[in-house]
Amino acid sequence: MIYWLLPTILVVLRALPFLHALSLEPDPGVVVLQVGYLPKDFLTYLAFARQAAEDPSLLFHNPFTTEPHTARFILPFFWLLGRLSAWTGVPSTLLLELVRVPLVFLFFGVLWWFLRPILLDRRTRFVAATMIGLSGGLEGFVRPFAGAMPPAAAVEVLGSTSHLLGWSTFAALFNPVWVAGLTSTLVVLRPLLRPHGPTGLGEQFLVSVAFFIGFWIHPYSAIVVLAVAGTYVVAGWIFERRVDSGRLLGIAALAPPLLLLAVISGWQRQDPIYAAASTNVVGPNGVGVFWWPITLGAVVVFALRGAQKWVADEHPYRLALFAWVLAVLLLHSSPVLNGYHFVFHLHLPIAIVAAVGLREALSEWGTTTAAGRVATAALVFALLPSVFFVTRDAIDDVKRENAFPAAYGDVIATLSDLPPGNALVPVQLGNLLPAFTPHRVWVGHWFLTPNAVAHGRHYQDLIDESVDPTDLRRLVDAQSIRYAVLPTVRAARWTEILGDRVLALHPHQELALLILRPS
Repeated sequence: MIYWLLPTILVVLRALPFLHALSLEPDPGVVVLQVGYLPKDFLTYLAFARQAAEDPSLLFHNPFTTEPHTARFILPFFWLLGRLSAWTGVPSTLLLELVRVPLVFLFFGVLWWFLRPILLDRRTRFVAATMIGLSGGLEGFVRPFAGAMPPAAAVEVLGSTSHLLGWSTFAALFNPVWVAGLTSTLVVLRPLLRPHGPTGLGEQFLVSVAFFIGFWIHPYSAIVVLAVAGTYVVAGWIFERRVDSGRLLGIAALAPPLLLLAVISGWQRQDPIYAAASTNVVGPNGVGVFWWPITLGAVVVFALRGAQKWVADEHPYRLALFAWVLAVLLLHSSPVLNGYHFVFHLHLPIAIVAAVGLREALSEWGTTTAAGRVATAALVFALLPSVFFVTRDAIDDVKRENAFPAAYGDVIATLSDLPPGNALVPVQLGNLLPAFTPHRVWVGHWFLTPNAVAHGRHYQDLIDESVDPTDLRRLVDAQSIRYAVLPTVRAARWTEILGDRVLALHPHQELALLILRPS
């Protein structure tokens, strides 16, 4: 029973930012969203959940573009979220927070099952689970000094040590999709990391099905599974001078779901809008190993000690954990795959090995020197503050990230009562609108809007005083724009250019909403 106190503590701490969002009183001229974390991305989750609440189809269209396309996105997590919202009447914003609770408990249940063959001693398993849930790095001590750094260095430090990257498992638990992804990863890796691979057809079937489901929950987690499995085989050939046939059979179990996924992906990519969005997986935004001493801190120290003990004892899982860490290291530092997506998979395997090092260090407490005991105590203490720093930073983020001009809220309220249509709106409003209305936007989310940067610049050109009338009319016609939101000071100019296309004008403080004749 004591074990279940761990996920209980974690879900309470991870709920604090959302509870803080509920308590916020907006400043004059400001509206505050009730989103606990990272509105830029969580709003996309809510946009897809809103679709599912209104339409039970398993295929989603992309609401962040007005380009013609067919529904090709398959997102079972958000489909379930939306259907739950439709069945229960509970808003998706609240469900997105509530669903974290059962997912965190499920994760720690699966984690205990996963650790059983690796750490035979029950107490060591408990230490490992505790380290996975509560340990972290030293970035909370470093980030305050960013203000004294040159601007470029400060941006790099703050960006690369952000809690939103998931440098600790506790930090990663903010995102329910990540929790589900980590859980599916453990289910698939348990048979694959066994020294001789899956045993029997039952486990191979489990690997195939769990990998297939896990891909649709969180594709980046599926990439981690592939990388770990492949690295394990290669590491065996390098360090053990053999290729284990059982490990190859484990990889073979991934072949059927991969083939099926390739067929489905090929069909999805026949739609150019889906293809454009999916290519955003590729990019140069990796995070280097340079940050490990800061973002992992004492966890790395204990992991090195644990690895030394595993090598000395010839632990049967020593190569598997080494391959796991190496695979995630290569992924998160990748200059090709936008490696920052994989950071949240790093802490878990390192913490497993670190638990062994921590147990050994504590068992030697009475026999070591006074200086050794002081060093051990300092390292143990260094494992813990990250949870408090991450929670503090997440709470601090809420007001800063959730605050928007009150005019945005007024425009959304008006548009929510109007028939579905294509909307030409500012980029920031475009990221909000699909979460709360059935409208599609010409430019919104950086990942899901094709050519988002160019579209954002184009919108800025359109609201400039010297707007090209031909360009504006062409865009409105080509994209079948039914609603346009622009600065109120530009409303008269747009009304003049669009002429009888304008059916109504609704001023909302500094913004104006034009309702246009359907094309």
